[in-house]
Amino acid sequence: IGTYSYLGIYTISNNYYILNLVKPFFLFLFVFNSFITLTAGPAMQPYSGWLETETEHFTIIYEEISTKSVIEIMDFCEDVYNSVTSFFNSYPEKIIIVVHDRIDSANGSFYPAPPHINMYVSPPSTPDFGAKVDNWLRFLLTHELTHYVNMTIEEGFFYQLSRVMGKSVSSIPGGLMPGWAIEGIAVKLESDLTGGGRGNNPFFEIYSKALILEDKLFSWKQAAYSSWHPPLSRIYIAGYILNDYMARTYGNDVFVRIYRAFLKFPLLGFNHYVKKITGNSTSEIFSAMESELKEKYSNTDSIAGRLLSPDEESNYYLPVITEAGWIVYRETADSGPAIVLIEPESRNETILIKTRLSDYKSFSASKDGNTIAFAALNIDGKHPARLSAVSDLYVLDRNSSKVKKITFNAHLRQPALSPDGQRLVAVQKSGQYTRLVEVDIKTGTVKTLFEKEKSFVFGPFFSTDGKNIAFTIQDNNGRSIWVLDSEQIPGSISSDIPGDDYAPAFRENGNIVYVSDMEGPPALYEIDLQQLDTTGTVTVKKIYKDPVGIFSGLVIGNDIVYSTYSHRGYTLRTAPYTETKEIVSSELFTIQKMQNTEISEPDNFILNEPVYKQYRDTPKLIVFSPVPFYIDPLYESNQIFGPGFASYFQSILGKSIVYTTVTINTAALQPGATFDFSYDWGPVELNYSLMQGYLQTLNNSNAQQTTLQQMIFNFPVISRNRLGQSTYFGFFSGIRDNFSIISDKDFTFFSPDTKVNTEYSNNAYLINGMGFSAVKIKSPMDLIPPLKITSSTVLYNPVSQNFLKHYAVKSTNLLNLPSLIDHQVIRFAGRLSYSTIDNLTHLNNPRGFNTTKEEGTRLITAADYLFTAAAPDLPILGGLSLQGISGSFHLEKIFRLQDQLITADDDLYGGVELILLGNYINVFESAGIGFSYRFSPGNTEYSPDNLGIYIFIGTNSFE
Repeated sequence: IGTYSYLGIYTISNNYYILNLVKPFFLFLFVFNSFITLTAGPAMQPYSGWLETETEHFTIIYEEISTKSVIEIMDFCEDVYNSVTSFFNSYPEKIIIVVHDRIDSANGSFYPAPPHINMYVSPPSTPDFGAKVDNWLRFLLTHELTHYVNMTIEEGFFYQLSRVMGKSVSSIPGGLMPGWAIEGIAVKLESDLTGGGRGNNPFFEIYSKALILEDKLFSWKQAAYSSWHPPLSRIYIAGYILNDYMARTYGNDVFVRIYRAFLKFPLLGFNHYVKKITGNSTSEIFSAMESELKEKYSNTDSIAGRLLSPDEESNYYLPVITEAGWIVYRETADSGPAIVLIEPESRNETILIKTRLSDYKSFSASKDGNTIAFAALNIDGKHPARLSAVSDLYVLDRNSSKVKKITFNAHLRQPALSPDGQRLVAVQKSGQYTRLVEVDIKTGTVKTLFEKEKSFVFGPFFSTDGKNIAFTIQDNNGRSIWVLDSEQIPGSISSDIPGDDYAPAFRENGNIVYVSDMEGPPALYEIDLQQLDTTGTVTVKKIYKDPVGIFSGLVIGNDIVYSTYSHRGYTLRTAPYTETKEIVSSELFTIQKMQNTEISEPDNFILNEPVYKQYRDTPKLIVFSPVPFYIDPLYESNQIFGPGFASYFQSILGKSIVYTTVTINTAALQPGATFDFSYDWGPVELNYSLMQGYLQTLNNSNAQQTTLQQMIFNFPVISRNRLGQSTYFGFFSGIRDNFSIISDKDFTFFSPDTKVNTEYSNNAYLINGMGFSAVKIKSPMDLIPPLKITSSTVLYNPVSQNFLKHYAVKSTNLLNLPSLIDHQVIRFAGRLSYSTIDNLTHLNNPRGFNTTKEEGTRLITAADYLFTAAAPDLPILGGLSLQGISGSFHLEKIFRLQDQLITADDDLYGGVELILLGNYINVFESAGIGFSYRFSPGNTEYSPDNLGIYIFIGTNSFE
């Protein structure tokens, strides 16, 4: 939750402007899409467009399927507004909220361009966010509204600029803050204003406590940014403990005082104003806070169990115990996320399937270990609502290694298989709440087993005889353990002892082991369910406590296996189980049967439905800026004075974008102009461009004024991420028109010489293309994707009468394969260019050398060897850090087709590259520099003309 999304969604570059379809292709596309639709299983909730409704301070944009959630938001949003705005003493007039109901992951964000809040209604599926919050969406809005109000305060240097340049400019100071400051105040207010939140959650405390007890807390500079190194939620952890300490030390309003001072001139940095307001530097405050935490935890008397998971950076989650071994979901730096089979004695691992699960509890197995059920997100990037990420169930047959998807668009996670593998239950999303359902393992049919009004279900677990199901319920009273018996009657295990209970698991003897914070840090407890059933009272025992805390645990024979945290990540530990345990209480626990689990809608549901209207996603101004230099979109130009402006508009949902630049070449009185418009209908994307440029005689023997128009329709057939593979396949089609005026002397835009020495040219081209990309899941240490294939082809087909025999083709193809050494990749690539006229398209050239125009065919082939050199966690400046270093060696060769003969150029091009993976707060991006040298046979003399130097964005310099 925060200013970014952690869904890990792979997006495909829009650089594929692909194959256009003349009539046969349109027919093929229609048939193909129809086939995909008919064979994809049950449809998702129908898409009928977006609606909008209003309260005093909010405009809420939503789909009809989110109506119930919107009703709840409208009930409390003004209260949240009053609380958050009072804290900052800043009161924005109208705030836009977009409610998303097609993303099965708990998340939210503040987005500054244009300023709005995104709320994903899917509830949390892990315990990190706290149980004491009375409403998930209220908690979420409090966090994101904190970001909104914080970053749109109408004061300071950039706010004054925003009054002329666009509202989004006022949010620029937020991008200059360290990550701990951005997220810390939001976590603090979510905790202070909701009664829940991460600051009041003992499960969230586990992360910082582990680092303190191990003396492995990150530095104050590392607190400024996120990293793939644990803990992944670093800026949230650091943000809360720092903001909490500062509020207690310098006053609850210290953040606001610092931020308002910072707004006056943010370029001095946030840390400058921390010292100015508090009298202490950030490093001094961080050191004092760390000392306070060490003192707080110094009396921890328990001893950690023996480490089971590897002593390295990784996440190992609680296993499922089977006769074949332990089935474990784990994530490592070397091999990424996977479900693995672990032999308990030797700890040898066998990878069963590489994939990222919907959450770390979303897997289960039968007792024999042959059937494994798991949930994973299916991400669709071409949905009419822009994006969907639906969690569905899969079944893996361990013997055959075959995976079968058994549900479609069912919003299911955290499956549990009965020991015999015949029954399958799971947690199903229902708006912002969840319920317990049973899934037919053969047909995928879903049947509701249990649903409690305004409640969440977590982690179902079968008893060893398969008759009972234990699970966690969270409502406005906190978390409690429930049991669904063999007669499908649910009952809650309740106690007079305050505390939240979580993660129940059955023992072989029928007892339930679970985690509770009834006595402080989450520890492992045990209840004799049979005694509770027969007598109505029970003695509960604390069977283990870890110095850091416990997320979940099992009793396996005479051993306890539990999940906790360390500076390495999520870890598994073990300790001996003995019958003599600390008795917590007796005659306080009862089981309350609930006979009727049917939930009816409130009588006034229809009456409370919001008054709405259809929402039109029109572009809004993001930034408007004067431009002092002439910008020519078509021709190279010297930097000369050329007054003009640039503007950028984008709609709230990102469906429509408008970009414009207009500048005047003062030397020739010619305009350089760009108008670019794009709109996304869902199945079809439109892009229209209009560009005006001027080539002066000082750069060419002739002056040339050109107007270029281009309209492209993009048809993405597949754009998805499923089971660790991202796939894109699509076509595009359009038309481009070039109109030029050519003269042997310069002329102004307003008075070209149309009588003497002036020529006119008007050429139109059809542009058709296709693109394909497939990328397999990679590990954090794989800075270069080890398995990747891409292919794109563009055909330019002139339709002008005098150009009918001239056309061009450009095609780029690439294949990444893993080498025999981990994190090293062999890449084979080729770029083909064919043109029958020199002004239609540029032919390819080797890396580092200037592109030339010429007729003919050219194929450039390349072989690269790429490797990860290091993966540091190195702060550079402010929120900027270095997260990865990689390099490569490459060789390139040019082939030509002339007179139906393929010939190879004599020259060979070899080079080296250095690629750095940087991160600014939460945004990761790679960039590199390369050096290429042209070798000529028989010529060993060095020449600067043979050296090419180039820079590039990303990890692929060839594309």
